[in-house]
Amino acid sequence: MTRTPGGTTTSRGTGARWRDDDGSMSVWALGWIVVIALAALVVASATQVHLERLRLVALADEVALSAADAVDGGAYYGTGGAVLALDDDAVRVHAATRLAADPARPWIGEVGLLEAGSDDGQSARIVLGRTVHLPWRIDALAPWSDGIRISATATARTS
Repeated sequence: MTRTPGGTTTSRGTGARWRDDDGSMSVWALGWIVVIALAALVVASATQVHLERLRLVALADEVALSAADAVDGGAYYGTGGAVLALDDDAVRVHAATRLAADPARPWIGEVGLLEAGSDDGQSARIVLGRTVHLPWRIDALAPWSDGIRISATATARTS
């Protein structure tokens, strides 16, 4: 028995410990570590998708610039006052050729040419698409386990 300052006595068994919260701090800390780890994985996945989209936008710009050069060379160089006109079929063929002829980027094989053409005869409009697969298979990202479909549109004008 021990005496407290208020004059009451308490009884403790020998060797018994009266701690009701033993281990609860460890569970709390572990829970927060799991939450932070999942948040980091989600942010890393979102960053990967964003970077892949930026890469696709750059490729779409390159292909559109290349397709804008698909004007008829004879018409361009033959007469000084010729109006440059882009043909839808020429833009499509030129864009498909540009996508197939780049061995330095192996991921180009996953890129699809969704749309290629010239709306006004003066500009080449290219739409590329691709599916990005996330690197981690965690339950928080399960709705996107088949990948995330991204697309990029670029327009280049002849001059």
